[in-house]
Amino acid sequence: MPDKSQDHDVAETSEEETETRQQCVSCTEEYSPSDIVQTQCAHNYCCDCIVRLFENSLANEALFPPRCCRLPIHASTTVEDMIGIEMMKRYNERKTEMSDFERTYCSIPTCSHYIPPQNVRRGVGICEFCAARTCTDCKTQGHRGDCNYKNTIDHSSASDNKKATATNKATATNKATAKNKATAINKATAKNKATAKNKATAKNKATAKNKARDENYDLLVKLARKKKWQRCFKCSRIIERVDGCWHIRWAECCPPISEF
Repeated sequence: MPDKSQDHDVAETSEEETETRQQCVSCTEEYSPSDIVQTQCAHNYCCDCIVRLFENSLANEALFPPRCCRLPIHASTTVEDMIGIEMMKRYNERKTEMSDFERTYCSIPTCSHYIPPQNVRRGVGICEFCAARTCTDCKTQGHRGDCNYKNTIDHSSASDNKKATATNKATATNKATAKNKATAINKATAKNKATAKNKATAKNKATAKNKARDENYDLLVKLARKKKWQRCFKCSRIIERVDGCWHIRWAECCPPISEF
């Protein structure tokens, strides 16, 4: 005859296992507690779903950090074991990037990688991926001298007049400087003339390079004025308006406070 007491013990064991299993709030499947991570809001996620949640947050800045019920999901030891070393590294890098409210990205369009603060020296960031130099103020290619492009978008005529006056003063100064240089060259010896010529050549090359950069930037500024684009008041990047009203919430740039 079958042992009914043994069947009863098996049934009790099965019920206990069922009671200890927990349901994933995302896929609704049941798992053992060791395969579940619980969030701040007491919701449970399985390994596959928590990995998917972190992958989506790394692919879209607006979804970072990963959340449940609008509360961040902390990278606990259990989460680290689930998502793996490589994804955990990417998570920490993105966390550093998102905590930088004056972040700079590589000025080379085909690169555009984030430049961390430790790679910035004297207002110029060096990209770890392509070694390009980027000005941390105007966000364009690195250049010599002070940067005056941080607040170049201004719709007021007063600002334009000030710029015109400054340009005229600079032109007059350049003419006077050129005249003084010519006088100095005439008085100098042949050796000094050759030295001055070499210096002038090097300066002209640098000036031409900066002029090309300035022309490209001026075109961008003119387009921004025409389209009435604005700058983020934190990271200084120009924001393109695609559609909707003029009220801008730039969540991907400086979350969560950039709203203007």
